[in-house]
Amino acid sequence: MTLSNRYIGRLVPFQPNLIVSTENLQCKIDKWNQLSRKDLAVTTQFTTGAEPGDLELIPDNCVEFIFITNDNPSAFILGPVSEIESIKLKPNSTYFLFKPTSISGTIIAKLGLKELYGQRIPFGMIFKDDLIIEMINNAHSFEERVNIFKDFARKYILDDMHRHPLSEHIQRAICDGRGAEKINVLASKLGFSSRYCLNKFKDSLGITIKTYSDVIRFQNIMCGLFEDQNKNFHDIVVENNLYDQAHLIHIFQRYTGRSPKEYLSKFGRTF
Repeated sequence: MTLSNRYIGRLVPFQPNLIVSTENLQCKIDKWNQLSRKDLAVTTQFTTGAEPGDLELIPDNCVEFIFITNDNPSAFILGPVSEIESIKLKPNSTYFLFKPTSISGTIIAKLGLKELYGQRIPFGMIFKDDLIIEMINNAHSFEERVNIFKDFARKYILDDMHRHPLSEHIQRAICDGRGAEKINVLASKLGFSSRYCLNKFKDSLGITIKTYSDVIRFQNIMCGLFEDQNKNFHDIVVENNLYDQAHLIHIFQRYTGRSPKEYLSKFGRTF
């Protein structure tokens, strides 16, 4: 992973449980979709043992393609989640995960984020040709799987008819502002009224700017707590333009069901 944690916090989702709950973790971050203003993707691979536990994923506004390689390979698409999502891992398997930072410029975008929230969609419901599952399963390395999936994406996922809607520019502006900027500030930067931006964003993605921004802010808070062992809660409050520590605790409980101290204790973090 060549990008700094701060860059990851702004533009690429951060999943701390991948670091502590998986074996043989490999991760690659690169550009994959020239049709989107948010053109990065995170590709991850890890293995499981004989008795794997559950993998907890925190909210990150992203859709994820998940391939499970073993004697009975399968794949599904995981939509964004509004709270911690647990995936029951299969034993003695290799998991290959592809997470674009935005579905803009893809055929998946036609479904809208709202329709994808909390959904686990079998791969075959979207893509009738499931040869890709066997190809991913038979690949010999992480890099080979990355290349196989990118070839598949160029043919079947990217939407060549896509034109950049305002919602893409808003998404990027939200990420650049760490999810903390008010809508009137975002709209002013883009040269439109707040109402126009609010309506266009919801029409395009099916969710509100506030819903999207709140998750981006949470992601930046989470990343900040992990990137520097010397930071304390006060530092995180200031960085993310929060009112106070109570505001920080409220955000954590909203998305994880736990206080920051409770959640971070399992990672050996104390404050």
